[in-house]
Amino acid sequence: MSLGTHVWATDPVAGNRTEFVILGILEQSLQFTRGVFVDRDTVLTRYPVNVSRTAYFFQLATGVDPATMKTQLESEFLDFGLVVVDIRQEITTQFDASQRVLLLMQAYLALGLLVGVTGLGVITVRAVVERRQEIGAMRALGFTRAMVRGVFLLEISLIALLGIAIGVSLGIVLAYNVFQVYFASVGVFTIPYLHLAAVASLAFAFALVTTAGPALRASKLPPAQTLRYIE
Repeated sequence: MSLGTHVWATDPVAGNRTEFVILGILEQSLQFTRGVFVDRDTVLTRYPVNVSRTAYFFQLATGVDPATMKTQLESEFLDFGLVVVDIRQEITTQFDASQRVLLLMQAYLALGLLVGVTGLGVITVRAVVERRQEIGAMRALGFTRAMVRGVFLLEISLIALLGIAIGVSLGIVLAYNVFQVYFASVGVFTIPYLHLAAVASLAFAFALVTTAGPALRASKLPPAQTLRYIE
């Protein structure tokens, strides 16, 4: 569909067909602007319906309080059952509700991230215990404490970076699929690179912090003691 396109609408009951010309297309379709807008007389003449309600859209002047205007209008037209809806406020309320759901999801994801990073620390502790003889052999061959510590940190860094890359990639793919299904008609898909970079950096730094202690203890193990260690 584009501006100037001719479309036909058919009444399924009477069979009347009316030609319309598209004069404008809304980029975003919300609850209050969804549907096709045509002249009222055309609808009543070509497609007789029992109109149960009529909607009017008002643009308030700068400085006018929407709450005060709503009260005045409903008071003046009380006999007609007028109900005034502040569209801006309704949209804000809906977005706030959606934002709270997203924040709840982020909290669950943050908890999962915390558990995963803590798991890396546990894995490092077990690696230090299970590889004592290897550490002793490395120290006996001339490896310094810094080299032993660097081996453990490098290993955990590779695991953490691989996990972060896989998680971010799968998250972007999942978010894009959800956007295509639910929000493709009302928004534009964008990737928050700075936000993702901040979260990834924080996760990587936390992973290094949780594994630095075990790696430091591994570098301080005496070679003679570790070579005599028997599981």
